[in-house]
Amino acid sequence: MAENTPTVNLNKAWLESFIEKDVGPFREAIRLIREDGTAPADDALQVPAVGNLLAGNGAKAASGFYDGQKVPIAIGTMAADEGGRVNGGYLVKSLNAVLEQLDGILKNQSELFEEIEANLRDTIAEMSKTQEESLEKIDGKKFVNFFEDVDDVLSEGSGSKGGGDDDDD
Repeated sequence: MAENTPTVNLNKAWLESFIEKDVGPFREAIRLIREDGTAPADDALQVPAVGNLLAGNGAKAASGFYDGQKVPIAIGTMAADEGGRVNGGYLVKSLNAVLEQLDGILKNQSELFEEIEANLRDTIAEMSKTQEESLEKIDGKKFVNFFEDVDDVLSEGSGSKGGGDDDDD
């Protein structure tokens, strides 16, 4: 099984390739989710950003919603039904809570991978400065220091539920 596993060489070329082929596209995908845009297969279909779906945050203005449709979902008069048969108000409240958490997670991921990319670029610059071809010859302590910002972002996100100040628990 180990025979089929590709060897990872943490050299300058591999790190640059990792940034361009993996980190960069992932960051772009997160950015697209967090911004209004169009559907991948249909440029005519407007897709609102996750944060713009929050009721009150983008009400009647979310991309892809018609005038008068309420966000986060177009459920008509059901959304106004606070305590009636369908309890649409509770549905909207619950969806907003999920959307807030999801947007917080995406924000944290965006910050995390921005720091990872910046720190990898710093590592590449250090490798070039010291004329080293691989990370083997760079002092381990110095390499870890490059990733202090990544650690800061990770510790900000730990203990939280992905963003938002939700005290309903």
